Amino acid sequence: ERLDLMRQGSGLRLSVIPAGVATSYFTPPPDTPRDPIVLFSGHFEVEANRDAAWWFATRIWPRVRDQHPGVRFHVVGPGATPLMRDLARRDPSVAVTDEVEDLRPFLHRAQVFVCPMRIGSGLRVKVLEAMAAGVPVVTTSLGAEGIPIQPGDTCLIADQPPMMASYIGLLLQDEELRNSLSRQARQLVAERFAWDRCIDQLESVLRDTLKRV
Repeated sequence: ERLDLMRQGSGLRLSVIPAGVATSYFTPPPDTPRDPIVLFSGHFEVEANRDAAWWFATRIWPRVRDQHPGVRFHVVGPGATPLMRDLARRDPSVAVTDEVEDLRPFLHRAQVFVCPMRIGSGLRVKVLEAMAAGVPVVTTSLGAEGIPIQPGDTCLIADQPPMMASYIGLLLQDEELRNSLSRQARQLVAERFAWDRCIDQLESVLRDTLKRV
């Protein structure tokens, strides 16, 4: 988005302040048990989230479910479509939950968070929140935009259904890998996206701006 604006006017002075996350707010309690749950959250009034949920549920989830009996897919957030609700009625491994006051209980129970975005733009705060909550993330390349992710260290990236299903299955089976990814992802969020660091950047930009007035 910064580059798009620069194309409109090369003389523009632009600063990018990342979205902030209250890392301590999302930190799970010690020794929180995790269930075999794959979670996707979002506002489903937004077309990009509706597309992501439906693509995952129809193209990827059947592969995961067939290979890992007992695993569940939870979709959480306002605006679920009739198609999504109908799928949950037909498939007992899928649960659709409307808007909740506190997403943390869902994040703290899940073993994997997915961000299967295929359209849209912007930084996905949902990914940062999942990382802060200690949930290993599997995302598309688009879902990881704007986050300095190291694939294999802080998350797993897959753009094709077979690979995404394979990565999810790997995480469901390998607790050591889940712990490693979640630990390094939480460190990334704390170092780059914690609220106090983002506010410091914003204040620096404001001070610089005022000096030029």
